[in-house]
Amino acid sequence: MPRSRLQSIDHVANVIAIVTFALIVVRALTTVDTNWDTLQYHWAFAARAAGLCDVQCFAFDPHLEQRYLAFPMLFHTAYGVLWRTFGTPAAGHAATIVTVVGLCVYLWRRFAVPLAWSWLGLLAVPLVQIHLSASYADLAANAALTLGILAFLRIVMVPTQSPTTDLVVAWVGLTICAGSKLQLIPVAALVWCAIIFAVARAQQRRLHQVQWIHISGLAILGVVSLLPQLIFNTWHFHNPFYPIAMRIAGAHLPGNETLKSIQQTMSVSTQWLDFPGWVRWLASVLEFDAFRGRTPPWTVDQGDVLRSSPSFRMGGYFCVYVLGLVAIVLSRLRERNVRPLLAILAVATVACALLPNSHELRYYQFWMLALVSAVLMLAFTPALASSSQPATLAWTRPLILLALAGVTLMTGAHYLMTHRVTIENLVAPTDAIVDALPAGATLCFADRNRMAILYAPMFHTRSAYHVRSIWGTEAPGCDSVINPR
Repeated sequence: MPRSRLQSIDHVANVIAIVTFALIVVRALTTVDTNWDTLQYHWAFAARAAGLCDVQCFAFDPHLEQRYLAFPMLFHTAYGVLWRTFGTPAAGHAATIVTVVGLCVYLWRRFAVPLAWSWLGLLAVPLVQIHLSASYADLAANAALTLGILAFLRIVMVPTQSPTTDLVVAWVGLTICAGSKLQLIPVAALVWCAIIFAVARAQQRRLHQVQWIHISGLAILGVVSLLPQLIFNTWHFHNPFYPIAMRIAGAHLPGNETLKSIQQTMSVSTQWLDFPGWVRWLASVLEFDAFRGRTPPWTVDQGDVLRSSPSFRMGGYFCVYVLGLVAIVLSRLRERNVRPLLAILAVATVACALLPNSHELRYYQFWMLALVSAVLMLAFTPALASSSQPATLAWTRPLILLALAGVTLMTGAHYLMTHRVTIENLVAPTDAIVDALPAGATLCFADRNRMAILYAPMFHTRSAYHVRSIWGTEAPGCDSVINPR
């Protein structure tokens, strides 16, 4: 392709990147997220973690209280601090945007991928586009984990250079990941172990000896940074992965949930229940029958259809985009200089497919983020140059633009537009009930009603009352019990 035409495509990409970034930021910072999990617990966790609303302000039901204690709260703390600083929960979305931008910057600085193309490549993933303006921890945690994976790749690719910068990036990314999602802690720990091994091997090649003090320091740093939640859970609940009960090497680890019960009640479609996890993951990635009964085709958790539908909790990556990216990767399969990249991607694929509930793609977006990053590196990174790179570049650019156009058209640009849902609009219907409460009253919400958080004192001018979420319809100490719809 003529150089002038390539430059024109880059100029178009720059414009689209700037416009879409502006649209995402405006939407994220001005539109309040009302998705189910946001009101059910994300806001409540963030408010508690950042000191906006303590247990006297809003008391969780016992189930949610245990989850608050057992889950890492780094992301929710950052979210709550942003909320407290700027006076709106929408400000917390900046935590996710900054993490994704950090991934783009790392691709630019260490792998020479233009910022515009990395942003557009990630934005073409439906779940990424959706979660950039949602209050969920999934995207931030997975983008941070991807940073760690890419830093590991960089250390492997250039073992003759000092890995200090990449080690810092990996440590920050993996710490954010482990501090945000309980199920990603083992993955983050394994990536850190791989990094330590790569550093030791690089030292052996560069210095002809391993600096064991340095390696031991990295190992200790990993334990201190990545494992405190698992250590706390082991000490407090006698189960590092509480609240999931499990049996390991004959030892029973207590918990009030099991993976099987979660799958049979809220995670797996009845039509996929009897299939192995890796088969469900593959079907979800390829979006096999994943659009049935769903409008729009992608939502924040793909859970907006009946559990009897084969599309329940399935899909979210745009199958056409996935297939195009995989085809580009396979086209470079025989090249020697790309083998470390392909090997890491292959291990990530197998590991992701075997993780619990991997078909719920929002939990483990690191695989798709790594796949997009891999293709961008094959197209732009000088260290991965070959006679095939111009062809890779020629295919990557239109694939990204067409995938982004497809997602935008299929969703009606819904996740790029501002809908002006403000916290004032959301809270207004609760004012009458709050104003009628006597001083010091305890207002209880039956059946763990997700609207309970909107009645909390932090959203109202009054403060001399308490809000509490309860399991059923009765509990001691409640002056009034309601269950709004």
